[in-house]
Amino acid sequence: MILYMMIIIISMIVVTIFNWLVLGWTFVNALFWVTSTTGIQIIITVLLAMLTGWCVPRKFYRESKIYAVSKREVNFYRAIKINVWKDHICELGALGGFSKKKVQSPNDPAYIDRFIVELNKGMFMHTVGTLGSFLILLVPVPGFWSIAFPVALVDAILNLLPLMVLRYNKPRLLMLKTRLMRSQKSNTADSENVATVNEASTKQDETPKE
Repeated sequence: MILYMMIIIISMIVVTIFNWLVLGWTFVNALFWVTSTTGIQIIITVLLAMLTGWCVPRKFYRESKIYAVSKREVNFYRAIKINVWKDHICELGALGGFSKKKVQSPNDPAYIDRFIVELNKGMFMHTVGTLGSFLILLVPVPGFWSIAFPVALVDAILNLLPLMVLRYNKPRLLMLKTRLMRSQKSNTADSENVATVNEASTKQDETPKE
């Protein structure tokens, strides 16, 4: 969260100075409209997230092809060294009751299933947030290209970064689920074999000797 706040503040300062020194706005006027536009952008982002959470049914986030991540996409994330910076990206899942920062119960199939659903939900909401960032361009504020567009671009990037982290983590979570399922099947098979052997031994013990 601190990183996000720093990015927002620094971008506001840069946009304000650009409009002041390059485009000839007064400093007060530039600062006012940059601050106001940023505030409107934050309101739009929050409202969009709330509407998405209210209107989209939970079953929509069940695993399907629309949440699939290709090997090529994963290779791209590796190429940009996502492992180096992904832990610095803000994760707000805990505010909704489920943190996706770390897998807490890797051996619990029910927990992994819920994690995948929450991951899909996060992916969908950040996709909507990335696209919705540019709704600010529909608001009639001064400085379409010099204020509104940079504000929209920063907001889109702040949505895109966590989206990339979630999509990078998705295949690894599915692999973990596959391993758990195989382990469960193996344990079930072993239990059935033990039960069969015990049953055979019991029957043999109960057979009367001549």
